[in-house]
Amino acid sequence: MRAWRISTVVAAVSSWDPDSTTKGDIKGYWVWNAQFFDDMVFSMPPPYPDDIGYLRQLISVVMPQYNIDPRKIYVVGYSTGAFMAARVAVEMSDVVAAVSINSGSLQSTIGPKTVPNITTPVSITQYHGTLDTNVAGIDPCSGKWDWNKVLPEDSTVDQTYNYFVAQNSCAVQQSTLPLCQTINGVRIFNNNEATSCMGNNEVKFTWEVGVAHRYVTSHNAADYLFFRAHPKP
Repeated sequence: MRAWRISTVVAAVSSWDPDSTTKGDIKGYWVWNAQFFDDMVFSMPPPYPDDIGYLRQLISVVMPQYNIDPRKIYVVGYSTGAFMAARVAVEMSDVVAAVSINSGSLQSTIGPKTVPNITTPVSITQYHGTLDTNVAGIDPCSGKWDWNKVLPEDSTVDQTYNYFVAQNSCAVQQSTLPLCQTINGVRIFNNNEATSCMGNNEVKFTWEVGVAHRYVTSHNAADYLFFRAHPKP
């Protein structure tokens, strides 16, 4: 008799911001109240959405309904969702076991300069396209994340990766090179992976060669294996 493994996937919905300052003809966008301040890009007056509280409540409601193992809670985010996934990794490390951050970052110049410490080790896998530059409002190597041309944010992929490596007390890295290098005017992209971390955790960064600002579904299988390998202790 064959045993089946069942995964429960929940697509959480962010808030609609009717901000008219976005690029092009789009009058508003879906966005998470992410980073370490409470008014990321919202044009409406406060109080702003408590998205960390919302995700905590969502998980607490879904878990008993589907008999979900509390050691196996994972979060995936893309673009603005990647900003939120990074925040979840920090502020919900007591709940989530691993996070996949796709074309997003961690910190903002708008909020506090110091990101809080992670209370519980959490595994991180990050992706970013090599063509995902500031032409689309995003430049992960220079720290320009001004995708709506109003609220510039300041964090490179190296800063985000290094933060999670330090927070997880990872002892071994595959490379000593930065993720982004510029040599003779040419930008060089280097992958990296940190292991021997607390709690059997791992921190990875993978460049998606030739990819602009889009979510690449081909690495879903790799994320699944990464998640399976890193449940909560």
